[in-house]
Amino acid sequence: MYNNICCVVFFVIFVGVIGCSPLSKRNLPVEYVEGIVTMDGVPLNNACVQFIPKTEGQGEAAVGYTGSNGKYTLSSMNGNLGKGALQGEYIVLITKTISVLIQGAKHEEGEAPPEETKELIPAVYNNRAQPVLEAVVVKGKNKFNFDVKSNP
Repeated sequence: MYNNICCVVFFVIFVGVIGCSPLSKRNLPVEYVEGIVTMDGVPLNNACVQFIPKTEGQGEAAVGYTGSNGKYTLSSMNGNLGKGALQGEYIVLITKTISVLIQGAKHEEGEAPPEETKELIPAVYNNRAQPVLEAVVVKGKNKFNFDVKSNP
């Protein structure tokens, strides 16, 4: 009987937490967003494109990843994969990281050599405090192309 009471209490708390969490905002109306990211005019593969609401607390972030042709489509954080972003003003951050072996680092035999993450996009394009890229998502289909420079 004690276990049943604990399960009921846990279930009530769980439902209350889910009902008050951002998960309860699923299926908000989003607008389709796509575009192409290039670096110095060449399509950028495997880059992460983030749309962060310009005003904190208004809207929600959306993210997309570029394919071999540099094309991305945004997915909002509310669960609408590939559907876009909420209407509003956004700062845009673009990143692309790779893992590289740490030269000269010692490791045990049989273990993978140590790696570090290296950012390939200049920091100016992923500086949240001083963004250089912005976008305004409006009702309907939106297209935002970005050409980042390797030496801005």
